Amino acid sequence: MIDGLSGTSGAGAETDRALHHPEIGNNLLPYNVVDHRHTYEIEQELGLLSKNEVSVHFTTTYVPITRGILDICHCFPKTDITREELLDLYKDFYHGESFIKIIDTPKEQGASWQYMPYPWVAAVSGTNFCHIGLDVDEKRGRIVVFSVLDSIGKGGAHAAVQNMNLMFGLEESLGLKRYGLHPY
Repeated sequence: MIDGLSGTSGAGAETDRALHHPEIGNNLLPYNVVDHRHTYEIEQELGLLSKNEVSVHFTTTYVPITRGILDICHCFPKTDITREELLDLYKDFYHGESFIKIIDTPKEQGASWQYMPYPWVAAVSGTNFCHIGLDVDEKRGRIVVFSVLDSIGKGGAHAAVQNMNLMFGLEESLGLKRYGLHPY
């Protein structure tokens, strides 16, 4: 199950009343909640990784931010796994990928609420980075993976520059090394 929370720039440049900031402010707007076009791409790629047919339930919602996407992915593993084991798996899979950052901040012991182990949209705003954080609910047998990126940058213009760099034999990160404006 994936909940995709998207800033309004994801809707494109066309004028739409529901996405006008006085309307979307203090509001959330679910859209294309059944049979979203990206569902097929997600199922395809997860199927290739798992070598099995994969079914995904993907729900999208516009949120009152301009740019950025937060995906909250829930899955239910067949075997037990710890957060540390899962972090190691993600770090190994994305090893050498300079634009992917795995957030492995430990949970703060005794904190009344946790937020530091998870990625922030503001930290990737204006960049080509994708930050991934995760947690494991060992009591209920659930994994939650969080992924954030800038919908205009990594989701569009910066991805195009990265691909162009690769096509022309340039350093992949040329022109794309800028970090987000909001530190963790």
